[in-house]
Amino acid sequence: MISFATDKPTDYLYDSGADVLYVLFSGAPVVRTIELLEDWPLILVDVDAEDKVIGIEYAGIKQFGAYDVGRLLRKRDVLSPDLADQFSAYLQTPDAEALIAK
Repeated sequence: MISFATDKPTDYLYDSGADVLYVLFSGAPVVRTIELLEDWPLILVDVDAEDKVIGIEYAGIKQFGAYDVGRLLRKRDVLSPDLADQFSAYLQTPDAEALIAK
């Protein structure tokens, strides 16, 4: 089962043209990428060799919002409710919201 590499993000990157937020947890090499939501919105998770989440890429964050991602992940049964709520919380931090608001 996946878990986060750190208890809080280390950096946030936002591409306004593509409406993609990337939340970084570690600089470790990406071993594989997991598609949590594969249609729209698109949510990809980069994990390291120990299956620790080192990054979350969320395409469509302005359209779908950070608040709904936990509900979507629970509804599609791709993560436990606790982990889905953690994902949602990381996308709603003041740092993330400031980037998206620009």
